[in-house]
Amino acid sequence: MKILILHRVAYDKIAYHRGIDHAAHEVVYVGLADKLRDIPAELRCRRIVREDLGEQVCDSVLAALNGERGFDRVISLSEYELLEAARLRDLLHVPGPSYEDVRLVRDKVAMKRAVFSADLDAPRYVALGALRDGAAWLPWTGRTVLKPTHGAGSEDVVIFDTAAACLHALLNRSTGVAALDDENPRPDGYELEEFVSGPIVHFDGLVQDGVVRAALGSRYIGNCHQYNENRPLGSYQFELDPKRLAWVQHVIGALRLRSGAFHLEAIESERGLVFLEIGNRSGGAGVPEASSRAWGVDFQSLELALLLDDGHVDLGGLAHQGRHYGWYLLPGHRYAQGRWVAPDGLDRFRQDPRVIRWHERPAHEDFDASPSYDLPALPYAGIVGAERPEAVRDYLQALFAALQWRGREAG
Repeated sequence: MKILILHRVAYDKIAYHRGIDHAAHEVVYVGLADKLRDIPAELRCRRIVREDLGEQVCDSVLAALNGERGFDRVISLSEYELLEAARLRDLLHVPGPSYEDVRLVRDKVAMKRAVFSADLDAPRYVALGALRDGAAWLPWTGRTVLKPTHGAGSEDVVIFDTAAACLHALLNRSTGVAALDDENPRPDGYELEEFVSGPIVHFDGLVQDGVVRAALGSRYIGNCHQYNENRPLGSYQFELDPKRLAWVQHVIGALRLRSGAFHLEAIESERGLVFLEIGNRSGGAGVPEASSRAWGVDFQSLELALLLDDGHVDLGGLAHQGRHYGWYLLPGHRYAQGRWVAPDGLDRFRQDPRVIRWHERPAHEDFDASPSYDLPALPYAGIVGAERPEAVRDYLQALFAALQWRGREAG
């Protein structure tokens, strides 16, 4: 097989060689020069540098390929390049999800429309581009979420107390989102969404020929929006009952997801499970490792295998191995304003038998100013596991309580 990989995610996070036999296949990596440098030098492959054309990844890749064709697969595991990979497949006549298929798992308006059409529950929404100047109402009145239609990690997500407050901020260009507050606002890439109360859960698994072959359920402690605001984030796995599994399969069918991994988020509301969003890729942060440990396999290797040859991957023996796992992150992007401290020390957490991986960096080190989900790059992060979900949950909650944020003004 001749395989084209759009390389953006750090190589050590994916380790393509574990899921793709580079000796058996002709593998071509295309990416920006700085991204290609992390591919192991000894790996049998070709590396093609593309020009940085911003969001026009497809055009950049085509220019870099300089007319080369004959690819059997086009693969991207970056949330930000899934649609561009689909464009390439369509233009190069390569098998795999089309642009319209991928749009259902990238465009938050399109995915909710499809979910509603399948008689599943989701927050009410309005595409921001559909609002006329001076619009004074929404189909709801309460808390309102402003978010990008193609975003990830809650970037540029703003929550307003009321629909009226949100509309007022939009009208006065005071949302806090640069693209909307600019003199010439660009609303087409954003939506407004009814805020639905309840804990957020995520389901992670593998799909083969449209059928969910394996799935895990996890509950968040915190959420991505709060993490961006400098609060801890984590999740722990729970027992996935047949009713929730059937709901997951219903969503997968509604969104025409055929193959690969999925990361599906929902709200456990008073009215039942409410669809939030989905990605046709493995989750971020500690999700891939927690999933791999729960199944006793390499989750991302199976994801790659499915993307290469869905029909010949045997997932029949894939089953939960009994133990439950979780992960946690303490943000470092506001270390210019303060730091995390543990007044009573952390030895009991470091030495706890539930700890599988513990990452800790010195408080004086500099951290990126943007939120990161890379465990080794954070002040504190790790993976934990135990026989019972409650034991994992209790560890995460106790750790979060022990670590306190101290602003610089507080000494």
